[in-house]
Amino acid sequence: DKSHRKEISKARMKTESYPIPPAYKAMLIRGGYSKKSYLSYATVFQEYLNFLKGRDLDAITDKEITEYVTNNKESISAQNQAISAIRFYFENVQKGTS
Repeated sequence: DKSHRKEISKARMKTESYPIPPAYKAMLIRGGYSKKSYLSYATVFQEYLNFLKGRDLDAITDKEITEYVTNNKESISAQNQAISAIRFYFENVQKGTS
């Protein structure tokens, strides 16, 4: 049910181990993303950051991203969502702060 998924997403956000860069959240807001898209991107990117356990994002290779997505996301939809959230960081946030 929809409200249960929302609760799970909020719980994941609250238990973050490795914080999402403020620029990531700011770019989502500046980009006019809906609340649903904001929460989706932030949740998925948070999961990715937790998986990386503090590794420098600038040192991550395309191959490592592909391996993460294919090994940690079961459905094609979840894989696409993860790719979009991670791509958003590299194409919008990282380039915007360089």
